[in-house]
Amino acid sequence: MLYKGEATFNGETSFTYAEPPSLNSVHKCILFVLQSDEKEDTNRAVETFAQHGWTKVVIASAGRLQPESLNQPSMQVFQQHYEECLDQGDSLVWYR
Repeated sequence: MLYKGEATFNGETSFTYAEPPSLNSVHKCILFVLQSDEKEDTNRAVETFAQHGWTKVVIASAGRLQPESLNQPSMQVFQQHYEECLDQGDSLVWYR
């Protein structure tokens, strides 16, 4: 599942960011979550955002990822996040 929204980075996480956002900065985000069903679980998504160091989460939309869409040139940047989600259970993308 994909959860798109906006959140504030508070830095309280054990995850290592290559280039972390500034503390208390607000960003649009996409959260990839491995789920056994296609039912939206915004509570779980907010908890997962928190594990990555994000608060004040506003979920704008949620839906099932169509894996074949990642073959489109404009979507290939998300392939690594899809693979990380399959391996780790989730993956987060934030935009500057």
